[in-house]
Amino acid sequence: MKTKGASLLTRPYFYLRPNMIASQPDSTCTPSPFFGSSPTRREVLYSAYGLTIRSALPLPEFDHLRTPEAPPEVRIGFGSGEDWIPEVRQQTSSWHVDTADARFWFSGVAGFRVRHGREIVISPEPGIDDELLRMYVEGMMMATLLFQRGCFVLHASVVQIGESCAAFLGHVGAGKSSTAAALHARGHGVVTDDNAALSLTSTAALVTPSFPYVKVFPAIAASLGYSEQALSRMHSSQPKFVSRVDAAFPAGTLPLGRIYVLARDAEQPIASLAPGETIIELIRNSVPTRWKLNGGGEHLKQCAALAALIPAFRIRTFNRLDELPLLAEFIERHHTGNVSA
Repeated sequence: MKTKGASLLTRPYFYLRPNMIASQPDSTCTPSPFFGSSPTRREVLYSAYGLTIRSALPLPEFDHLRTPEAPPEVRIGFGSGEDWIPEVRQQTSSWHVDTADARFWFSGVAGFRVRHGREIVISPEPGIDDELLRMYVEGMMMATLLFQRGCFVLHASVVQIGESCAAFLGHVGAGKSSTAAALHARGHGVVTDDNAALSLTSTAALVTPSFPYVKVFPAIAASLGYSEQALSRMHSSQPKFVSRVDAAFPAGTLPLGRIYVLARDAEQPIASLAPGETIIELIRNSVPTRWKLNGGGEHLKQCAALAALIPAFRIRTFNRLDELPLLAEFIERHHTGNVSA
């Protein structure tokens, strides 16, 4: 699958914590010959999505590893002159994706190349800070890398409730992250925020935990009882803050139990989705079709298989801050079978 993008996506959909750059561990790696070298950068070991990652770009949201349990499975570094960039430099944005090679260009930011689910190469424009690059890497580039590694990647927030997980889908602003933060305030573990990596079998969909952070607006965080000290400013271009959510963060994969599509205009508080409706929502909210790229027949089969495995519901999301805790309580009860649709 090879597709060109135009100007549909001009910014990433993840977050960062600017004040954490200084907290780097002492672990270093031998520079990879694939990337351009820089005497001012060192490669650091991280863990996220169950992967060992060696990165020259600081990624403080990911867990630091001083000693890897196995050789790094992913390398992130800086390129020394990608020959494909001059062809797209005049465009606002452009991308080409397949399972072996993906190239993304964002004017005034950088070119990114993701290869074979193992390498992310960054070619930044002059003067671009690491904090902005990190937003793209932790968001769109990691989603692409997981897709290349064979994961079914949903744009969703996922929370563990009991022995299984609930995934929250919806358009930007529907309240996915806020709902996850509200459920975490009730003691449930946030499995992932934004990119959900699923492994599909004939009998289950397993979710791999990403890293323990959730993004939230300050007013929503305050209404849920998050302390101001627990929040860190996202990039200056972003209105949301982030909070670390270590409590109840799972150590391994978990089965997906239910899918909830958040909608402010839902006619009923909650309603079951027919399989066809579920497939449409999964196509709309998964990689690569959420970037307006053709996922092909295999992607459609995955969406149909997931729709057949997991019950899905459309749920009316909150409109006022005082409704959010009630929504979280309702979802908790519904997920555990104490409320029927």
